[in-house]
Amino acid sequence: LGLVLSPPVVAENPEEAAANLLYTDGKAAFDAGRYAAALTLFQQAYEVLQNDFIRFNLGRTHAALGQCEKALSHFDELKTRLPPGPRELRRVDEVSCRLRLAAGHLDGFRCHEALETLAPIDRRVRSPDERRRFAALRGTATQCTDVFGTRTAIGQKAARLYAEALTALRASRSARALALAQESLAAKPSRPAASVEAIALGRLERCAQAIPKLEAAMEHAE
Repeated sequence: LGLVLSPPVVAENPEEAAANLLYTDGKAAFDAGRYAAALTLFQQAYEVLQNDFIRFNLGRTHAALGQCEKALSHFDELKTRLPPGPRELRRVDEVSCRLRLAAGHLDGFRCHEALETLAPIDRRVRSPDERRRFAALRGTATQCTDVFGTRTAIGQKAARLYAEALTALRASRSARALALAQESLAAKPSRPAASVEAIALGRLERCAQAIPKLEAAMEHAE
């Protein structure tokens, strides 16, 4: 979608005329996919004229460049100061950015940060794809936070080791999966890591150890 077509103001002095020109050139650059150039032009326009439409387009351009934290800082200031058309474009970009940031937090095993990032858009996801991605991210982040307690460094370590253990198990690297699962359990006992440990032990034909270890780890996880 292109940017808002209206100029930011009716120019009453040379500075406002210059801001309008920069703004118009920025819109053209954005619509042509030249986002870095558009960002520079909008920034120059905003230095001359602190206008909501210029700031809105700054946010959209940051979003297009994948600079989601900067985009959200602009959008957060404009929640109630935009007409319906731009407000919907802001919603789409905000949802996209928050989904992207939440996925990044999960990749870093900062699951509680993913939940905090998703919370503001709980009632703003509308398209089927948005709802699917939102539900998947929130479900994973909730489970990860509840199980591993990722507000702490130890919890993040346990979650990371579990994820690596699960990857190794799926790749049929049972010995590696076992070692990683045991490291995760040493950091923080959890049912998921205990399950990987038990499965890895079974695949290594150490079944006599699998069941008691699983039961013991689950008791600690209560």
